[in-house]
Amino acid sequence: MKKKIVALLVATSMVASMGISTFVFAEEAAEEATEEAVEEEAEEEAAEEEAVEEEASEEEAADEAAPAGGATEADLPTEPQFDPNEDYDMWTVVEYTIEDIQADLVCTVSAKADFSEFYLECNFYGDDQMTRTTYDGETYEVLEDKTGFMGGDTPAILDKAQEQDIWISFDGAAEGDDAAEGGATEADLPTEPVFDPNPDYAVYTVVEYTIEDIQADLVCTVSANEDFTEFYLECNFYGDDQMTRSTKEGDTYEILEDKTGFMGGDTPAILDKALEQDIWLPIA
Repeated sequence: MKKKIVALLVATSMVASMGISTFVFAEEAAEEATEEAVEEEAEEEAAEEEAVEEEASEEEAADEAAPAGGATEADLPTEPQFDPNEDYDMWTVVEYTIEDIQADLVCTVSAKADFSEFYLECNFYGDDQMTRTTYDGETYEVLEDKTGFMGGDTPAILDKAQEQDIWISFDGAAEGDDAAEGGATEADLPTEPVFDPNPDYAVYTVVEYTIEDIQADLVCTVSANEDFTEFYLECNFYGDDQMTRSTKEGDTYEILEDKTGFMGGDTPAILDKALEQDIWLPIA
């Protein structure tokens, strides 16, 4: 009898021991599965975050690569009160409030393609305002202020123009780009050139011009750089070869060289005519 009881106790003890072992093994397996699931979930979340970051970076790069000037007048916040200045590459309209006097302005802002120069026009209680400003990426410098009133608010208006980022290209500027790429040919020129263009420049044209007070007809070859800020003009006046080299900033020309001292006075009008006729050929 005692042997049976001992055997029964041993058997019971073995069963209990096996049950505990099985339970411990199952618990460890469950813990391992849970850890693996957590790790997998963390990896998936990291992959999703990386994908979102990559998409955002691609969108940002696309925005940076997108050229300014792709908008239309329908995108503007309101209708312009002033025509843009066609000496620039693109333009926009900015609604601006002078806070201390609660004066609402509608400003037309013309800009260079690289945002290095701006031409702003608006009306303040019946007075037409104009400022011309340069920008080096950090600081604005107001070069002209028609009434002396708008210089203080101009930087804030230009900041708003760049923040809203709605720029419309000029038709003329686009045509100029086409011409620089070979959109015009010598057949489009008003007459044959008397002088070869200057190879130090990007494009050239030919202008027929008359000095009215002496009725002298000239055929001028005008070479220009890509953004039309510098010009090289050559022509012949009664046997004397003439040359001027000029820069243009906004509406103002500065004659840097005048070979004979005779052509400086007429050069701005000749260059204006060259820009108006807008027939530019690339210089090989």
